Amino acid sequence: NAGFFVPPENPTALAARLRELADSPATCEQAGRRGREWVNVNASRRALAGRYLDLLHAVVGSGRPR
Repeated sequence: NAGFFVPPENPTALAARLRELADSPATCEQAGRRGREWVNVNASRRALAGRYLDLLHAVVGSGRPR
């Protein structure tokens, strides 16, 4: 869990979530830590480059998946 879902076009739900977060610094810290971990695993330069290489290999058909 690296974030929070708030339904689109629902300012009341957004305000409620922001109040919850404002009242809980520990929750904010945990969410920030989990978000950073998610980015490091899924969206780092290395992770993105690996996914691009996998895609290129699949398109070219080299049969060399990572």
